[in-house]
Amino acid sequence: SDSNIYQLKVLQFSSLLKQTNIDFIKKYPSSIISTQTLFFEAHHKRFSNEEVLSLFKLLSTEQQNSSLGQGILKIVLLYQNPLVGQKAPDFTINDSNGNPISLSNFKGKKIVLIFWASWCGPCIKEMPEIIKFQEKNRDTTLVFIAVSLDEQKDSWLTAIQKHSIPFINVSDLKGWMCEPALIYGVS
Repeated sequence: SDSNIYQLKVLQFSSLLKQTNIDFIKKYPSSIISTQTLFFEAHHKRFSNEEVLSLFKLLSTEQQNSSLGQGILKIVLLYQNPLVGQKAPDFTINDSNGNPISLSNFKGKKIVLIFWASWCGPCIKEMPEIIKFQEKNRDTTLVFIAVSLDEQKDSWLTAIQKHSIPFINVSDLKGWMCEPALIYGVS
């Protein structure tokens, strides 16, 4: 069928792209493009942690020590591959008032983590549906925590106000390097 042919082509292309990236990193270990490529692949979980670390070791010392290179290590070290039914990995992050919030503070409750950002159109578009879901489940043990991947505090706080986001709102203002997002593999 057309669907099977398409899926096969996508797999072939993905495999070719992965090998092309590996070959580039091996050939140009001092290039920032190699570091950016490895960062992107690590962040999107298209390479296993073992593959990432193996390729990271090939990067020049300068690239390994760059902020992007250190970001690659942080992605690998923080990701905990949480699985449904297992205890959620804990984190502590400040809320919109600057108070630290830990996941472990809500022991015994079911937590809905919402990863979003003020600049993310699809995130903003789905927010009213999540708010409706929260309102329907107000009398349960559900706790809604919105983790923002914003970097600018003003943008984050303005979006919370503008879209009337009623959840516990947290952010470390580190963008894609947001620690909870790295722990949970959000890309």
